Amino acid sequence: MNKVSISEAVRMAGVSRSHFYKKYINTGEISIVHDEDKKLIDVSELIRIFGNIQIEDTKKEQLRTIENSMNTHDKDKLISVLEKQLNEALSREKEALERENWLKSQLEKTTALIEDKTAKKRKKFLGLF
Repeated sequence: MNKVSISEAVRMAGVSRSHFYKKYINTGEISIVHDEDKKLIDVSELIRIFGNIQIEDTKKEQLRTIENSMNTHDKDKLISVLEKQLNEALSREKEALERENWLKSQLEKTTALIEDKTAKKRKKFLGLF
């Protein structure tokens, strides 16, 4: 039979990786074959322990790849929309800062004019007496 990596064996068994190690590998219930640097498990071992296992087709893998690429396309669309919104928000913020600065300058000019008129009235008032 075929041999699969531990990751693939975990997927086929439908259990978590930590549970798989704790209950089956560390206790020696499933034997591991070392092939060069890789740890492999014979599919017959998985069938012996788990009975029915989920063997994935290459067609399913191809469909999953297509779905992922579609998700990537949707994510790219979302990113472009968000970038557009961010640029618009930055533009509005820049315009708001320009308006704020203009209003501050107008306020300073108005305040200066009022102070000048008040100072002139005081001089006349004081000049009369």
